Amino acid sequence: MEIQTLTTLLDQPDQAAAILQPWRVSDPALARHALLDLAEAGVPLDLLATVCTQLDELLPSTLDPGSVLEGIRQFMLVSRSPMSFAALSERDPTALPMLVRVLDWGGVWRETILRDPEAYDFLRLTEGQPVEQSVLTADITAEAINLVDERSLLAALRRIKRREQLRITYGERVARHKPELVWQQLTYLAEALLEASFAAAQRKLLAHKPATTSRRVQPLGAMTIVALGRCGAGEQDYSDRLQLLLLHEALPADDASRRVAQDQYERLARSAIRLLTEPTELGSVFQIELQELPESETTPLTIAADALASLLDNLGRTWHRQAFTQARCVAGDRALAERFLHQIEPWIYRRLLSPADEAGLRALKRRIIRRAELAATLPAEQGSIELGPGGLFDFEQTLELLRLLSGGEAPNKVRATQTLEAIAGLEQAGAINVTERTALEESFLWLRRQLHLEQTASASVLGAQSAADNTARRQRLKQSWQLLSGLLNAAFAEESDPPAEVDLLLAPHPERAAAEQILGPYRFQDCSAALRHLNELASERITFLSTRRCRYYLSAIIGRLLTAIAATPQPDATLANLSRVSDSLGGKGVLWELFHAHQPSLELYVRICGGSPYLSDLLISNPGMLDELLDSLQLAHQPDLAELQRSWEELYRGEGAPLPKLLSFKASRHLQIGVHDVLQREPIDSTLRALSDVAEVSLNAIAQHEFDRLSEKHGTPTIEGGPYNGDPCGFVILGLGKLGGREPNYHSDLQVAFVYEAEGTTQSVGRAKRVQATTNSHFFTQLAQRILKELSQSTPQGRLYPIEAVLRPLGMSGPLAISLSDFVSHYQSGSAPLWHWQALCKARAVFGPAETRATTMRAIRQSLTSRPWQADDATQLFHARLKLEEGASPLNIKRGAGGTLDIEYVVQRLQLEFAQSEPRVLEPNTLAAIEALAKAQAISPADAVHWSQSYRLLRRIECGIRLLNARDRHELPHYTVDLHRLSLLLGYESPEQLHDICATTMQQNRQRLLQVFADAVAAERESSEP
Repeated sequence: MEIQTLTTLLDQPDQAAAILQPWRVSDPALARHALLDLAEAGVPLDLLATVCTQLDELLPSTLDPGSVLEGIRQFMLVSRSPMSFAALSERDPTALPMLVRVLDWGGVWRETILRDPEAYDFLRLTEGQPVEQSVLTADITAEAINLVDERSLLAALRRIKRREQLRITYGERVARHKPELVWQQLTYLAEALLEASFAAAQRKLLAHKPATTSRRVQPLGAMTIVALGRCGAGEQDYSDRLQLLLLHEALPADDASRRVAQDQYERLARSAIRLLTEPTELGSVFQIELQELPESETTPLTIAADALASLLDNLGRTWHRQAFTQARCVAGDRALAERFLHQIEPWIYRRLLSPADEAGLRALKRRIIRRAELAATLPAEQGSIELGPGGLFDFEQTLELLRLLSGGEAPNKVRATQTLEAIAGLEQAGAINVTERTALEESFLWLRRQLHLEQTASASVLGAQSAADNTARRQRLKQSWQLLSGLLNAAFAEESDPPAEVDLLLAPHPERAAAEQILGPYRFQDCSAALRHLNELASERITFLSTRRCRYYLSAIIGRLLTAIAATPQPDATLANLSRVSDSLGGKGVLWELFHAHQPSLELYVRICGGSPYLSDLLISNPGMLDELLDSLQLAHQPDLAELQRSWEELYRGEGAPLPKLLSFKASRHLQIGVHDVLQREPIDSTLRALSDVAEVSLNAIAQHEFDRLSEKHGTPTIEGGPYNGDPCGFVILGLGKLGGREPNYHSDLQVAFVYEAEGTTQSVGRAKRVQATTNSHFFTQLAQRILKELSQSTPQGRLYPIEAVLRPLGMSGPLAISLSDFVSHYQSGSAPLWHWQALCKARAVFGPAETRATTMRAIRQSLTSRPWQADDATQLFHARLKLEEGASPLNIKRGAGGTLDIEYVVQRLQLEFAQSEPRVLEPNTLAAIEALAKAQAISPADAVHWSQSYRLLRRIECGIRLLNARDRHELPHYTVDLHRLSLLLGYESPEQLHDICATTMQQNRQRLLQVFADAVAAERESSEP
């Protein structure tokens, strides 16, 4: 442009449109004002005319000439000297074209050069040429560590990143650098910024002086930064996203040093990350995403390398292995990073794929395909270079899958972090052919060019793309997906899709909507919580057990497991409880493998977790009972007394106090008995007998231990006078009530009486140390007190047994233990109330020397057979029964009308009535007594059958209620979840069926009781008549 023309333009506004028409500016007046501003800023007209002459050629080819001209105006005005730049444009014909190009790109590049005019000088100096990594790292690090002020450091790091990215973009667009060189330079830049921030954070930490000490903080051990994703592959793009992992060397052994070191590592990591992510007016350097760790709800800032290697080996999933195929050290201690990566390499690339590994890779393949199919239906993603079908996400995921498949047997280039090298390695390993290799390389390079274009071009540039360009891009993406899907299908040929539940379990981060769609039909109210519990079931908590194997076998049964859970009254509660129980057991993989082979065991396990809080709590409060549970599942019959005694002796071996081991013994045996009970392989009699035998073994162990301890203090009780003078005095514990009848349930109290053989004193035995002699009465009363206290004392695991001495012939204020002669005299004197005689019907010697036990039981039998049936006995018994019924609900299966007490009172009435004539009816066990009464013809065979069936039914229901851990332990639940759970536990088709059977049985029992006590009923009626 001539000076005269420029003068006319500046002086005559009406000529602006005609003169500036070749520039294609949309607002000539605004363009004229821009030139006028430059002239007024001191740019001589001759230099300004030279600039305009260059603009005559440059502006018409730009997308928005007016915007570019405005950018030139702003740039020259904020530069050190507008006239100097005009002079530079005259001297260097490349200066202005470079500025115009950058301004024409718009977006962040325009903003960069206008905010930071020195970025233009840096661009002119480098002309977009690549820089050596060592030089780039040294320059950036030197500038970072020399800036003491943090605000200046934050600004410098952001300014450096923008300048360097501008250089790289210029090299790609103008110098036509290949994509490989572009991503290499971007990776160098990311690593240099990471190294610089890490060095600056270290300098700050070492310079920090804690207020509590006069010494500086000691330098830490090795720490390193490992990058994953594209930066780890050495293929960083223009985005701000970085996926990192911060590692440090092992912490000191002692706790104090360990805490200090951990704190300093975290401070260093936090400081380095903040330098890069802190928002400023220039934005942040990077958005850093810390690599998610297995089974961790929160991601730590930094972790010991050895600890992470162990964690990955134990709990790492397929997608963790995926991520680490592109892991590489980018800053910090290189040796530490290399050791870590070498240590986990066998975990990433397995020579032999287990079924669990293969299942994980198959699930990965299905996720890739399903995600691409979903993306094809979403308009926003159909043509996306990143997320569209065949885009970079699918490409990288597919390559990672192929590397995991082939990397174990072909460890060379297949394990390379860079994509092109890995593709070459896959071809060398025979995983793909030459044609596929060429197609993959071309596709990947095209995708990266398109990605760089999208990341560096302004919205206006992208929006200006023609429909033909968009169509061509979609077609190219379609070809890419055809190539990738062919490789995926070839990797696992002829694979049928598993149930959706399997992929949900194997997915890294399933969406909430997917969880609700898949888990909702199983009646879960909180599908997110259900999914969390399923993942807990798929993870082993014991470090040396394989989580991969655990997850594999769980995926093999997940459909059947969820179906069984859905059949329980509260699926959410069942699954949560199943998770807690399984965590307590340990060895979950063993359970899932068993359930995979044996469906009944799976169903039983779900029934226990969904219907028996008592058994569930046993498993939770007694960790590690896996063997006991497996034994229970395979138990052919309930254990007998001899088996239980042997197992207790093997467990105890006479070492220390027996109570802690007895608590464990009781828990394990109740578990076995309860599981067998739920299976209903034998009549309820066997369950009750086994529960009684466990109590008897426990009582015997405590009694013997306390007897031995007391004997050490007082000596051995002996008999004085009579034919047995000087002989040891026997001591017997009589089991009464349910214990005496060998028919307690899971929570029954133990009712006992204490009897010793005869009076006398204690004496030392042999050369024993001197003892404090005492009377037998005092000795055995102390012993009884100790037994009661030890059995019923509270512990963190609860009480062993509630126990009470209900039968005390000399009154509640009398001694706990009495001599056999006093015991017999109490009954022979006629002063014993009727309920004492009832108690005697259930008496059974459960502890003591065999001869003394036999003598005691003969005396009891003789007392019962010598008592004649008295006229008012029936009335007393009937009134006592009705008294116990007061306050009981109609469906209280013990005290309610027709409950088990009806049966027991009928049996005890008949035992007392026929004891003299038919001594064989004196059986402590209720069912055995019914059978004996039938043989003695005291009841009809039909009545015997009814009473036996009714008693078994009600006692099984009672045991089921106890397994529920219900607060009302004798109440049949109303139509609630508990009744549903009870019917499930007992194997009834519905809660209504259970309710109706129970109600009908109790009604029949009451009718028959009234028939047996007809004499008492008649007497009651007569006494009430006027």
